Amino acid sequence: MALSLISLNINWDLQWPTVEPFLRTSGADVACLQEVYEADIPRLKETLGMGYVSFTPSMFIDTSRGRMIEGDAV
Repeated sequence: MALSLISLNINWDLQWPTVEPFLRTSGADVACLQEVYEADIPRLKETLGMGYVSFTPSMFIDTSRGRMIEGDAV
């Protein structure tokens, strides 16, 4: 059985408009994403139709949206 995996280092505020369509059309079975804001996990699940997302926080970061927790999502 073949498994398709994508690994991206992204910045939501800057690259989401490019990353979202790429992930939608990639057909990947698993997506490993770095620099994801924890607050965006529900949006990620909804817009990409994902049933499960695992998030590991790594740090607090000050953004234009306020202080956010940034980490890795699979």
